[in-house]
Amino acid sequence: MPGKITFHFDDCFITQYEQAFPVFQKAGAVGCLVVAAGEGRHAMTFDQMMEMQNAGWEIICHTFNHVRMAVEPLSADVADYEVVQSKHFLEHKGFRVRQFVTPYSGCHADTLPLLRAYYDAAF
Repeated sequence: MPGKITFHFDDCFITQYEQAFPVFQKAGAVGCLVVAAGEGRHAMTFDQMMEMQNAGWEIICHTFNHVRMAVEPLSADVADYEVVQSKHFLEHKGFRVRQFVTPYSGCHADTLPLLRAYYDAAF
């Protein structure tokens, strides 16, 4: 039985659209875009991201502002903004968002209940 591999592309750099997307399309493969929703974080446009989603790519939330979540607990307002409102923002733009990837590979335990409440999986 063949194995499966997931490719995550972090932060929506334009090269992911211009270089990786065509290669994946030619191979009949898809990947995942890990999106920090805030202005200026992504070099890709929302239209380009939507084109990739429509081609089968998954959109994964990555906060609004690419904040460090592991060092200390986020205040309730900041946690809501970064974890919940970033998801709602992307959904309002038409994206299906089911997963979350923490910036800098870590998350304080105080944020875990929000992630569990709003996402199917978090990494």
